[in-house]
Amino acid sequence: MEIYYCNQIKKKTGATAAWSQAPGYAPMLAVSLAPNAVGLYTEEGQPWDPKKEALVVNVRSTECAKMAWHPLLPLLAIGWRDGGISFYNVEERRLEEDSKTHRRPVTHMMWSANGERLITTDEHGKLAMWKTDRQMRPLHVNSYEEAPGSTIGVATMGPAPVNESLGTTSCVVFYGVNVQDTTVLKWANDQGQQGVMEEMPECATDLIYYAARDQLLVVGVSCTLYLLGRVDQDSPWYPVTEMRFSSGTGEAALKLQVCWAAEHTLATASGKDGVVRMYNFETEDNYVIQVESAEGTPSQSPIVCLKSDLRYGMLAAGSADGRVSVFNYHAHGAHDHPGHAAELSKSWDAQPAFLVEGPPQLIQWGPNSRLMCVVCDDPKHTYGPTAVSVCRKTLLHQCYRDGYVVIQSGVDQVLVEQLDAANARPPAKLTLGLQLQGLDMSDRSLLVYGDKKACVYEVSSTGALNQASSFETPSQAMAISKDSIFRAADNIIEVCNTSGGGVLLVCAPQLLWCTGLACC
Repeated sequence: MEIYYCNQIKKKTGATAAWSQAPGYAPMLAVSLAPNAVGLYTEEGQPWDPKKEALVVNVRSTECAKMAWHPLLPLLAIGWRDGGISFYNVEERRLEEDSKTHRRPVTHMMWSANGERLITTDEHGKLAMWKTDRQMRPLHVNSYEEAPGSTIGVATMGPAPVNESLGTTSCVVFYGVNVQDTTVLKWANDQGQQGVMEEMPECATDLIYYAARDQLLVVGVSCTLYLLGRVDQDSPWYPVTEMRFSSGTGEAALKLQVCWAAEHTLATASGKDGVVRMYNFETEDNYVIQVESAEGTPSQSPIVCLKSDLRYGMLAAGSADGRVSVFNYHAHGAHDHPGHAAELSKSWDAQPAFLVEGPPQLIQWGPNSRLMCVVCDDPKHTYGPTAVSVCRKTLLHQCYRDGYVVIQSGVDQVLVEQLDAANARPPAKLTLGLQLQGLDMSDRSLLVYGDKKACVYEVSSTGALNQASSFETPSQAMAISKDSIFRAADNIIEVCNTSGGGVLLVCAPQLLWCTGLACC
């Protein structure tokens, strides 16, 4: 079994981050760095360029507001709070900038699926379209400006109509213009055309294009979901249906979290409980997925962030307690038992959850299902008010030695069982309070270690696990043998007692290639 491990970016970060998606290139995570820069990081959470962590710096000294990677190329688009737009070509380390198109904070930034167009919007209701030349340099295509006082609250990419006579594809964007307490939905393309689609009865908080049916899902501030449709691409839009989701009223009302979870299936979370609600527009089936706590009971912490990856059937739900639950979808369960909510929920396999520093604000999947990142509040202010964690899926740790089996069951949990028929007992469960990076067993002593800390537990005659010691250590590879601990340090192997003291230095240049230690 595998689990997501988190490495926090050890810098004062901003509120946004994004994984590169281009096939054939090493994954890179772009992170907003306070007060006016963007850094690139590897999937291990290390600076992509160790000599220059802040690769893109805004000379106008404002923070990064939005960023988006080109879907096919190592090209990063950055929108700043002063309205500036930067394009960073990672391969050539070339930076191109535009500070004339937008003059206010950038609010949306998204590439078309083929990477031929980039859409940007700002706080003063301006929408701009861009393309790149053969050298990946930005070219402004056209812009649309709304009336003074209007803002663009939501936006999403639409279909890509093909002009058969010219053999070209145009780019269409749908967006919502907030005017007082309502949202006017509009469309625009890169040919200079624009139009009004529908005036909503309230302000919209989310806009999702339903490509399979050429429909639009609009979420209002009252947590009402509106479905709009049309006969064909030249016909006017009309309301199809609407549904109301419960999330409290007045000051207690919360923003509805919405995302596609699978084909025709929408996932929602109200922010008031630990449940993800699913609705299939094709079959009209609805069911729930219950998020569990660390103890395996239904979570009482509300879900505050949802993000799916339709390529791999993955869904991540972030709770207010900093716990991120991950689910994997397998379609056969839904088709085998249509209409049975209990069976439909079994189509989602729960993966081991993991913890971040605080309530997630943003979850982003990487170019594959092994990678994600989480931007969250950091109540401890370790590096600042927000924290960015690089999350990478790795195999769970396990060990069989001296008659004991130790298996990692969560980010900070292990199960310990004695394989002795004469003294058979249920496995002992241990919550460690640290993100486990390795473990080892010797006689009745259990060694566990994580980032900068190690603990030793003793198994009592009744099978209980009692902490014997804990100590600080930067080592990432350790092993235990009776009353001695071996740990890897810079170019050496250290031997110490189970309290981390009495260190002896053992030179072992022939072992430097090892990534782990083991004692027999």
